[in-house]
Amino acid sequence: MLLTAAVAASAAIVAGGAVAGGALSSGHETGRKTGSLTVPAGDVQVEVNLCTRTSSNASCNGNEVTGAQRAALKTLLEKNRRVREVAYLTKQQHYQWFKARMEKAGAQTPPSGLPKGIPEAFVVTVPRADAKGVMQACLGYPGVDTVVVLGR
Repeated sequence: MLLTAAVAASAAIVAGGAVAGGALSSGHETGRKTGSLTVPAGDVQVEVNLCTRTSSNASCNGNEVTGAQRAALKTLLEKNRRVREVAYLTKQQHYQWFKARMEKAGAQTPPSGLPKGIPEAFVVTVPRADAKGVMQACLGYPGVDTVVVLGR
């Protein structure tokens, strides 16, 4: 529970983002907005961390995100006109992505291996001006633990 919050908060600090609580393609998911996690100039990323059994967010109720919740959120994100790109991260991919961001920022990287409680996530690329609206659309959505705007 604390690790998930620490990962989100650390990512926000490293990237100069904001955290709020209430997103590398898996390889077999395709869609018009699923992609590579690149960030064009003028855009930011919104990291949507999904519920785990150890999430501190009361709306997660101690449960892991369900397949139906994940699919519904993916559809919501892909249909959002503000969203340029949606990438789904498994727990392992999320951890590797987080480590790479920490290393790039020159911060101390966490120990190797997958820490307990790291969430699945969607990483969404949006124009900077639309980040708050996308964040608000995700907050409180079933299966969502925290939302982090990176690169503010």
